[in-house]
Amino acid sequence: MHPRVLSPPQPPTSSLARIESELGLRGYQRDAIRSFVDRGGRGIAHMATGTGKTLIGIAAQKWAHAGDQKTLIVVPTQALQHQWATALNDHGNLDPQHIATPQGSRQLRRIPQERVIITPIQTAMRNAQALERMVHEQRRTLIIVDECHRAGAPKFSNTLVDAIPYRLGLSATPTRPFDPTGTRRVIDYFEGIAHRYGLGEAVDDGHLAEYTYHVHSVHLTPREQQAYDEINGFLNLTLAEINATYPDAPDLSELGKLLALLRHENEEDLARQLQEHLFARARIVKNAQGKLDVFESLTPHLRDKKTLVFTEEIAFANRIARITKRDNLETHLYHSKMQDGARDKALLAFRNAQGGVLVAVRALDEGLDVPDADVAVLAASSTSPRQHIQRRGRVLRPLKDALKTATLHDFYVIGVDDPYRVARIQEDADRVRTHGFQGPSQDPWRHIGSLTQDP
Repeated sequence: MHPRVLSPPQPPTSSLARIESELGLRGYQRDAIRSFVDRGGRGIAHMATGTGKTLIGIAAQKWAHAGDQKTLIVVPTQALQHQWATALNDHGNLDPQHIATPQGSRQLRRIPQERVIITPIQTAMRNAQALERMVHEQRRTLIIVDECHRAGAPKFSNTLVDAIPYRLGLSATPTRPFDPTGTRRVIDYFEGIAHRYGLGEAVDDGHLAEYTYHVHSVHLTPREQQAYDEINGFLNLTLAEINATYPDAPDLSELGKLLALLRHENEEDLARQLQEHLFARARIVKNAQGKLDVFESLTPHLRDKKTLVFTEEIAFANRIARITKRDNLETHLYHSKMQDGARDKALLAFRNAQGGVLVAVRALDEGLDVPDADVAVLAASSTSPRQHIQRRGRVLRPLKDALKTATLHDFYVIGVDDPYRVARIQEDADRVRTHGFQGPSQDPWRHIGSLTQDP
């Protein structure tokens, strides 16, 4: 039995013009909030990273308040909890006394009375009953879920409270890779996409920087290749065992479906083996020595530039940082093992610097307001389209200089069985051509020739 959906009067559409003017919304942001309202206060704003999804959320909060209704905002992390509170104050002119940022379940269960509650999704998922009470006791009728694709995961799904009538999802990547069930859960809850504004439109409209895209090919060392081949052998044995038992099983291009099948058939050991082999193989590629060698050759070109370097593991990030420090580049690290104060200090120092390097370990992938940068180096990446889109977007936000052209450096490790990375690189290269950047400096293929060549 589903909880009763509250049915308050919809806030007045007449308030939108005033809200749009107060916030200084761009045309595509006005289109997004009006589409959301026209759809009865439901939908996902599917917006390219860097195009200002937060302002659309603030506009929705103001719209709800115009109808004397309160808002719940669910965010991925505590860092984003603080960022949203700051944005509501700075851009939405909402006094901090009207914003609650509960720290943990105990504070959330007390049901804060403020106009806006901002809570991390980890806290929200443990307190579904408290979220229900907010709706019926407080007229907290609008939920905004930042990076809403996360809510499609089974452990987070009870955050999507059925009783809340108005629902805004924000994401550059609402589709969950390898998880069609989770994707459908998100799409169904928000009742589809209210508005799309993609990378191509944002670049063509001048809201995101144009960019050049350089792909650098590297090889595994003999020792890395040997380890990779050994793991690949174990992986193939596992796949052969799966295919012998389940001839119609999905292949690795549909990993989520394959794992779901194995778990449905109580093949937990096979599912675990498969994931372990894939993770071990991916770690070799992500941390390849050849990437460090190529990165070292790039450092002379990073002087007087602000550079973001994206990595997957702290040890590899430390190796990158040693190279930049040795070359006398101002260097800052940002990763989950650092204290909050140290991370904030690193971001502030990078923001205020004229140049330098910020080396991040996954922690900047979603939502956080990253200082403007000129260059992004994707030193280590997963095959996730979401991660690739979000990392690329971190450097495409235009600087005050309207003529800014961003530079992206990507790495491809030749000789490894990873068609998804190849597809991702080809997609970006095609996007560069499609959006009119056809000069030779934008052509990534000149650096590597065929991506499928053998080592």
